[in-house]
Amino acid sequence: MNIKPLFYDGFVTASTGSFIALFTYLVGGLDKLFTAFVVFIFMDLLTGFLAALYKKEVESRVMFWGVIRKGVLLTLIIIAHQFDLITGNVEGFTRTAMI
Repeated sequence: MNIKPLFYDGFVTASTGSFIALFTYLVGGLDKLFTAFVVFIFMDLLTGFLAALYKKEVESRVMFWGVIRKGVLLTLIIIAHQFDLITGNVEGFTRTAMI
């Protein structure tokens, strides 16, 4: 029996689970508002890509900067949640306002 694939599968599973847990903690949980925000992000990226395909103007540079902008939005939500934790705001007002 080859042990290497078993180790690799377990490592990938543990790494993925750890990343999801860390991300969930950093953004303050996966409530309905954040889920809707993530859905809007993916819909914006998808419709932008489809529009570029339709116009035959697909450029990786444009999509790269679009993804960077979405990453900045997620970073701002993380900062807002951490600010809520520091100030003792248990309702998450700053995070909710940022979304």
